[in-house]
Amino acid sequence: MDIEKIVIVGDGRFAEAVGNAVAEGNSGTDVRMLTHKQEYEEQVKSTGHFRHFSDVNLPSNLSITHDPEKAIQGANILFSILPAQVTSEVIAQLKPIILDNWDNIQAIISGTKGIVVDSRQRISEVFADIFGEEKILGCEGKFGVLSGPNFAADLMDLDPMMSTIASHNLQVIEYLQEIIPKKIMRLYPSKDVVGVEIIGALKNIIAIAAGMAHGLGFKDSTTATVIGRGAEEIKKMARKFGAQRRTFHSECPAMSDLEMTARSSQSRNFQFGVHAAQRLPYPEKKLGIAEGTQTLKAVLPVIGEQELDMPISLAVQKVLEGVNPSEVIRELMERALQTTY
Repeated sequence: MDIEKIVIVGDGRFAEAVGNAVAEGNSGTDVRMLTHKQEYEEQVKSTGHFRHFSDVNLPSNLSITHDPEKAIQGANILFSILPAQVTSEVIAQLKPIILDNWDNIQAIISGTKGIVVDSRQRISEVFADIFGEEKILGCEGKFGVLSGPNFAADLMDLDPMMSTIASHNLQVIEYLQEIIPKKIMRLYPSKDVVGVEIIGALKNIIAIAAGMAHGLGFKDSTTATVIGRGAEEIKKMARKFGAQRRTFHSECPAMSDLEMTARSSQSRNFQFGVHAAQRLPYPEKKLGIAEGTQTLKAVLPVIGEQELDMPISLAVQKVLEGVNPSEVIRELMERALQTTY
């Protein structure tokens, strides 16, 4: 199928980077970004530059609009790249327009990494609630998850990278592999929507923990310890909800995302952890939302209900509640050792 139109729902840094990448790789395709802010549209149109990357010109085939009808009408691929906590509200509002174009839309791709606090839903479950399980997660469902080690700034620079595209429908995977150029991003397929979503969400909690360790002055050995044990915590949660074992292999792009997010100063969650450990206010307006704080609120009840052993996640919560970070570290290190293997 020829892809004539692609729409990105969202106007954050990663939405802009994805919009730029697909526009650069599909010069004959109409690419639209849908914003809910008229001033965002006016600013971008007046400057000819992206808002969050003001030194980058908009590709000639990419346009911005706050009119949902103009954005979605006739689209073949729809990206949803929104904060997790507003995804349900925004997509529910767009539901009538999306359904009017349902036959034309071949794939709905989520670039959101998070879990909704109130409902404890992953983003695939949000879409399934709105459009129906079969339309989204059936063997011919149109939903896919894009998740991997992809910082927005690096993607905007068109640096070579990899990512996972997870879907129950092979055609969705093939559509995304077709529209994102291989020279920018190698896309590795997966059927494990659950596992990829949980890794993408929970790695932000572990990144906060790694940032806290860095903020306390600890070095690489501590960071590696946080990442290694944090990966085990993510695995416990994901396996509880049916994730596949192979998704947690070290070569999987979703797991590489944990490594990147928990080590880099580009990571908002890492930076949040640094600020929290040093008892400094986190500059959200400057750096952006640290999704890991909301994900933690969503998973804390699940940890208790499922009796999961996730001490690093619980330690992050203690620091956020005001417990001295040094005392939390001491408690973590003095936990009883395992004597069986």
